[in-house]
Amino acid sequence: MEKTTKKWLMIGIVAVLIIALAGFAFGNGVFDNDSKMEEKVETVIDDDDSFDKDLDDGFDKKDESKKSNQSTLLLPIEIDFNTAMDIASTHAKTGFMTKAKIDIEENIPYYDIEIAENDDLKFYLIDANSGEIIVSMQASDIGYTVLEPKQTVKDIMTMIENKYKGAELQGITLEHDSPNPVYEVTIISDNVEKELKVNVADGSIISEEVDD
Repeated sequence: MEKTTKKWLMIGIVAVLIIALAGFAFGNGVFDNDSKMEEKVETVIDDDDSFDKDLDDGFDKKDESKKSNQSTLLLPIEIDFNTAMDIASTHAKTGFMTKAKIDIEENIPYYDIEIAENDDLKFYLIDANSGEIIVSMQASDIGYTVLEPKQTVKDIMTMIENKYKGAELQGITLEHDSPNPVYEVTIISDNVEKELKVNVADGSIISEEVDD
């Protein structure tokens, strides 16, 4: 039940993300009718049995696109992580941060923010230049309760800043649907992208891998 709920939740989130960013981009003249929107929608609604693989492949391609587009952004990123998180928290009013990630779609940099409260999740896409909330949506009764960890997302950010001087934070995600929740952190340190797993109780680093 939990796996099915998560699957359809992810379908909804990705579909809304695509539609919202498409509308935002059209409104700002970022791309035209020859975009790859149809291809992306087809990936989202592919056969159920291959959903997990297709979703992973889609995000892998998105990550590659993000890296190649870093140098061609239309505008510099004006909003930092803390500001984006504060915008989402103010809107949500209650709950705790479970995800903060910077991403790029069709040359639009945005923050992907997730806030949890019991068995509800709130999702925000925030323009990284203006601070505007592009999308806000809520998933209620997701099938399990998200427990607040001792270490917050901001605690992990502080730890990263202290341990990896000058590193560029790409994202922090609480893997709350796992039997043993951890924070997954992506940073760029010394021009190398690293994937960290961090203990939610004490903020210690469980593992560190270089992303090829």
